[in-house]
Amino acid sequence: MKETIKKIFNSEYFKKMMIYSIFSSPNLSKNDYMYFNNMLREMDSDKVELKKAS
Repeated sequence: MKETIKKIFNSEYFKKMMIYSIFSSPNLSKNDYMYFNNMLREMDSDKVELKKAS
């Protein structure tokens, strides 16, 4: 059970959801939103790079 929880907490999806919940607050400015989007795109491209490398 502990391992499963650890896997969930370490997963990209969970990290994204955490970031998303922080960034989806109503007082978010356009710049913050752009920054957040770029960050997610980078996370995705990192994953693609990892797949290519393996």
